[in-house]
Amino acid sequence: MEVLELRNQRSRLSVREGQLVISDDGGVISRHPICATEMVQVYGNPQITTQAVKECLKEGVRVNYYNVYGKYLGRVEPGYPKNTQRRLEQYRVYLTPELRLAWSREIVRAKIQSEKVEVRRLQEQGYAEKSPSIRKELEEGLSRAAQAENVANLLGIEGNCARIYYEAFRSALPEGVTWNGRSHHPAEDGLNAAMSWAYGITAMEIRSAIERHALDPHCGILHEPGYGSGGLTYDLMEPIRANFCDHVLLRLIRKDRSLRKEIRNAGDGTLSEAAKTTIATKLRESMEEKRWNQKYNMRELIGEMARGMVSALNTPGQPPSWSEMLPAR
Repeated sequence: MEVLELRNQRSRLSVREGQLVISDDGGVISRHPICATEMVQVYGNPQITTQAVKECLKEGVRVNYYNVYGKYLGRVEPGYPKNTQRRLEQYRVYLTPELRLAWSREIVRAKIQSEKVEVRRLQEQGYAEKSPSIRKELEEGLSRAAQAENVANLLGIEGNCARIYYEAFRSALPEGVTWNGRSHHPAEDGLNAAMSWAYGITAMEIRSAIERHALDPHCGILHEPGYGSGGLTYDLMEPIRANFCDHVLLRLIRKDRSLRKEIRNAGDGTLSEAAKTTIATKLRESMEEKRWNQKYNMRELIGEMARGMVSALNTPGQPPSWSEMLPAR
């Protein structure tokens, strides 16, 4: 099944003889059989005819709307949508303790793997102390997570590894930028505000991938359903917090003096619109960059993580191999 994406602001989607037709001022760009279309993704202001929307509803094709930056706005959903079975399997994973634990183990293992890789990078770049004990403790956390007996035990392992990782992250901050640890709702300082903003920008990209694959963003596995803007969104955020969000933000703070100064002086945890724009622009640029000999850039990796979840839902009992998609070292 095909997912159509409309990103060209001059494009137009219409329907002719059972086909969805994408065109612009220069004429027809492509044709797509509606019976083979799963979803239509609209970014910004491309036009869709009323007839095309009605035909999509008739054929069970969802139309998702985003702003030009990828923030999910809402959807037009048919009364009898496709992929109902996929969502039923997603709910079954959450409701079955053994399955939820197996999937949660993989989420936490992927997160710890990401933290371990980022610590290694910070140490090699000379930003963090080259302490072998830090990486050893994270390695031990990986092993313990794979054997966790319940979700509560798993969250304890996750929290301990996060504490170890954040110690290395703190030591890599440039001179003058102090940080007392992660806080949010509300952020207690400028760095926490910057981190929350970076996570929010990345969450929009993840939410887009989740909607694109007809998964329920509000039904998390590790995170409880309904958490924040979607439990599943934050589940898929965990494996990339350290080696993408934190990495890009730290690199930007070290290079951009004006942003560094604002973060240092933002004692009330608020950032200017200019600072937010700087962070958002850098994150979106970095989404398209492929580094560290990775197979995918970050946007591709997020898509692969969502596809991995869909494949796993089709194989009951086998969680996605998210940790294997991340850099190994």
